[in-house]
Amino acid sequence: MRKAVQLLFAGLFVLLLFASAQPYLVLAPDLFLQASPLLALGTALAARTLNILLLPALVLLAIAAVAGRVFCAWVCPLGTLFDLCKKRQSQPR
Repeated sequence: MRKAVQLLFAGLFVLLLFASAQPYLVLAPDLFLQASPLLALGTALAARTLNILLLPALVLLAIAAVAGRVFCAWVCPLGTLFDLCKKRQSQPR
């Protein structure tokens, strides 16, 4: 189940990456950035206000407080790449 979710989010990330170059873009290309708790914290501190577009990051932060490193393990494309590289390293040559 986890691998399927990881591949889904990695595919969504690649889709958003390529779609951001299109002028008729319907989805926000910074969708993954809006879910970043670190970006939300930095923006809130710099602007001294809470931006409503960064609200998904607060939801992820609340989930992480309860369930641990959910974002890195399930959603983050970099976490998916780390898992794939770790599997390739552990295979015998």
